[in-house]
Amino acid sequence: MIATIIDGTFFSSSENGLQIEPGTTIEQTLPKMYESKEQGVVMETTKQAVNQVTNTFILVQIIVTIVLAASLKSMWNLMNVIQVLAYVRFYSGWPAFMTKVFEYMDNAITMKPVTDFVFEYGQSKFDKANATLTDQGMLNMGV
Repeated sequence: MIATIIDGTFFSSSENGLQIEPGTTIEQTLPKMYESKEQGVVMETTKQAVNQVTNTFILVQIIVTIVLAASLKSMWNLMNVIQVLAYVRFYSGWPAFMTKVFEYMDNAITMKPVTDFVFEYGQSKFDKANATLTDQGMLNMGV
């Protein structure tokens, strides 16, 4: 690298600290970035491949986001319909098998078999029975 000083007030000499005269040239050899031209070609090819993969990944993310946004709307509508069906059992008389079907739907929606196990972990049978007989169960749940 060869640099020519244009403004001497910006640089100072390392020997005496005075400004360097304009027109002075400084020569400095730069270290090799690549040992051969083949390594430079490999790095350029790798850069292009990574660039293409990144652009493809971003495009796929955008497409997946759009598809999920469109499809989740229908899924939430289905979930709302199932909830309405599951809670209809409280408002009218149904045969025993339909009551059981609605109960299973309610358990699937509220995840009751999973949450009951988690909330009752470490409680004795007496604590579980007592929680159903008093308001203490509701107080424990923060209701």
